[in-house]
Order: sequence, then C-alpha cells, then structure tokens
Amino acid sequence: MIFTNNPIKKDIELYQEILNLPSKYRCIQSRAGEWNLPKNEILLGVKESQFFGWSEFSKIEKCPSGVQFYIGSAHLNIFKSYVNSSFPSKVYDLFVGSSTESYQPEDSTVFANLDYSIVTEILSRASYPKLKVFRYGVTELFCNAEGVNGAVGDITELLEKMPNLECLEVGGSFTLSKPLNLPKLKELAICIVDGWDTSFSKEPTEETFTNLFKSNLPSLNDLTINFNCYGDFERNTNYTFPDDFLTSKSMPNLSYIEISGLFKQGEIKRLKESSIWDKCPRKYSSICEAYYLAIDVHYEKNTAFVAGVSFTDSSQTKPDQVYYSELEVPGEYEPGEFYKRELPCITKLLDEHCLNPSVIIIDGYVYLDEANKWGLGARLAHHFSQQGREISVVGVAKNPRKDTPKDWEVLRGGSLKPLYVKGVGLDDEFSRNVIVSMSGDYRQPTLLKLADTLCRERAKSSK
Repeated sequence: MIFTNNPIKKDIELYQEILNLPSKYRCIQSRAGEWNLPKNEILLGVKESQFFGWSEFSKIEKCPSGVQFYIGSAHLNIFKSYVNSSFPSKVYDLFVGSSTESYQPEDSTVFANLDYSIVTEILSRASYPKLKVFRYGVTELFCNAEGVNGAVGDITELLEKMPNLECLEVGGSFTLSKPLNLPKLKELAICIVDGWDTSFSKEPTEETFTNLFKSNLPSLNDLTINFNCYGDFERNTNYTFPDDFLTSKSMPNLSYIEISGLFKQGEIKRLKESSIWDKCPRKYSSICEAYYLAIDVHYEKNTAFVAGVSFTDSSQTKPDQVYYSELEVPGEYEPGEFYKRELPCITKLLDEHCLNPSVIIIDGYVYLDEANKWGLGARLAHHFSQQGREISVVGVAKNPRKDTPKDWEVLRGGSLKPLYVKGVGLDDEFSRNVIVSMSGDYRQPTLLKLADTLCRERAKSSK
C-alpha cells in the first residue's frame, strides 16, 4: 500500500483493516462508471463492475470524499478503525449497507449480517460535521433480484451528530427515541422491505413514527416513507399522523410526499384533508387502515348489489360502517371463472367509497387447490398489488371443492359442517383464528351473514 499524503497513525490503522478484505472487494473510484459516483470514493465489499470507476485500492492521494461500506454488519474492526480515523470529520458521503452481489465472509449468511445495531453503536462514537449524504441499512440491487434490508436499531444519537445532512436514506427497521432536528435535510427516504417474514422486516413502533413526523425538518422537499411489512396487521401496529405534520409545522416545504403503511381508521381522510397534502404539488398515498371489510354480492337480473361491513375487532357483534354499491352485472357466470363477475363488483365498492382496509373477507376461495391455483381472493390481492396497495384477503367458502385441503377446514359454534378458510398476505393460522373468533353462535359468523343479508335487502328495496 502506497500513501502519498503522509496519513496519521489512525488512518494507517484503518487502511490495514481494509486490507483484510480480499483485494477484489476494495477499490477507489477514480473515473466515471455507469453510476457516475464522485471520484476519490472508497468502495468496500463489491467487485469490479461497470457501475463503478474501479481502480485498485493501492494508492491514496488524499482523504476520500466518501466511503461506501457494502459489507453488511461484518468486519466490525473496520467500522471501529473508521470512527477512530480522520475520515468521519472530512467525508461528504457515507453508505453503510449491503448489495445483491456484496462480499460475505465464508462463515456467514446474508441474513446474519443485516443486524446493524452494533454498527450504529460504533458509528455513534464519531461526529460527521461535513456529511451531506447518509444511506444506512440499504441493500443495493446490482442485478434483477429482490433485496432485503436489515435493522439499524436506535439511530437518534447517530443522526444528531450529522448536523449538515442533506440526504438521508434508511433501509430496514429503526428506532427514534425523540424527534430529530436536521435543518438542512432536503431528501428523506425510509423503506422497510415487505414480503419477507424475517426478524428484520418489522415496522417501527408508534412512538418512532410520531417522533419522525414531529421532527424539525424545515428544508425537507422530498419525503418517501414505505412502512409496509409482512404481518404488520397481525402485530397490531398502526399509526396516527401528528398535527405538527398535517399542519405543515414540522415539514413546511414539502414538494413531494409518498407514504405507505398501516394506519388507524380515519387517517386517510385526515391526510387527504390536511394543509400539508393540499399544498404539496406531488403526492402519492397507498396507506391501508387497520380494519376488516367483509363483502358480499347479490345478483338480481342485470344488476349487482354489493354490500360491505367494516369492523376493527373480529369479536364485534355490530359493524363500524356499512357501504353499498350497485352496478350492471359485469358478465354471465362462467364455470371456473367466478372472479370475472365478482372482482369488478368488489373493486367498485372500494373505489366508490375510497376504502383501504387491511383485510378483505370474501365469500369464496382465495386458492382453488393445494397447488395454489388462483381463485377470486388471489386475483383480488393481485389486483391491489398492481396498484401498489397492500391489502390482504381471507376467503371463506361454504362448500368444498374436489381438491380442498383438509387443513382449510374451520369449525364454528356447534356446527359439525366446516367452513373452508384460506388467506393471502396473512399467516394461515391468523386467518383461521379471525374467522373462529368472529361473533355468532352458528357456522357462519354474524358479520359475514350480515353482509349477505344487506345486499339481498338492497336488491329487494330497489324493485
């Protein structure tokens, strides 16, 4: 290793720790790559590729402008040497995360190096007065693959040591013990990758959510929040927007808002009627609210009558709200193609009343067999997924099919005749327990029977 700038002893110690990485996983950005990263950045944990302006890590002419750690939470000695070096007080750009092609020690797995809590504690020992860009816990996609972020722990103290931060991206679960004060922050993106049932993929607590949205971010222009997590409805964590955010007090200069996650019932209306939403020129919301919606459809001649009942607790005997829609029957019934008639009716009800429940309960099958051949429920969930909406579906069928698995059977009350229950987007046991715990002494739960009765009564009253 050649040093041309006579580095201090602690910088040399950092260089020596870096040398413990295989040579093909360390470089200096010396020319433009496809990503056009700033020159004189150190990249650790990724191989040479077209993305980077790769030069062998053998010559340091001056303190780097940034450091990219694509090593997960492995090699803690590198992080310890880094915070003891002169780099934290000088660099403008810092990435600590992983990638789909990053280096993994031989004795570890991908998931083993995604808990960054100890790294957070180490990084918090230094100050970062010049840092403008900080990306933490993110898994960078270098190929066509699905990445999984990690968990970064309590980052409150760490972020307090970055007073001039302008861009912050956090990947994975995190905690804030109090609101932040980042007066120069312009871009904030937080993404907890959903679809993974792992210990890392957990939504922040309600306290962390409140502290985030109460933070003093007067220069913030772009806000992207993705708090959708696998199983969040089952864990019963749902959010309420603080008034400081809705009235533009905490983030007065937002020009772009993108928010998804699980919220308390009524929060969509509060957001859409707020001053922050009204004055923001570019905005997108795909949040769900923490309630169930049971839907049934009755066909009378050329008209489909749709009824939906909402409830927040599966043991309720009465619904919170009742919703109706009517439309021309989408088409004739086709054996094996039930969804073609039913799906447009369900989406009509949701769109007409601007409903975004966490869970929809339908009269029918999610899957048609053990091989997961799509039924109405799966097609409904896919329809929402294509719109960027994370709505789970529980199918409750009254009659078995030829290949209906035995473990879909659910007995209720004193009935010896089962219902057939399967969910998509929810744990199977949770889906079954919802139906078992619903009010009613008979085979069919009270509120599911009510949805069926209401759409029939609506059809009669229209004659």
